[in-house]
Amino acid sequence: MRSVRVRESPAVFDRGPAAALATWLITLLGAYVAGLFAATLRQRFGSIAIWVAILGLVVLITAVAALIGYLDAWPQVGNWVGRVGPFGLALWSIPLEIVAAVATHLVLRRTPA
Repeated sequence: MRSVRVRESPAVFDRGPAAALATWLITLLGAYVAGLFAATLRQRFGSIAIWVAILGLVVLITAVAALIGYLDAWPQVGNWVGRVGPFGLALWSIPLEIVAAVATHLVLRRTPA
């Protein structure tokens, strides 16, 4: 059985080591911002807020997937993901990370010490 090693994935290194490093750093930044957002929600509103946020995210992802399926656009989505590659997907995630960071900041400003 052959093991999968993501760090040696040719798709990640297609654009060179600098792009691979940027891809990993952007991904780690996204994980950090998501964790900070969850911690901020819990501190401000309690544990139920995290579950509400997770449920909302699941509903949103399901709705987007249903819309893509309804429009029979999965081949176009697959082609786009294949065309932009891991580095492009990481770059496309930056606006989402910025929105999450701003939302975290806005909630954190109102959180009591």
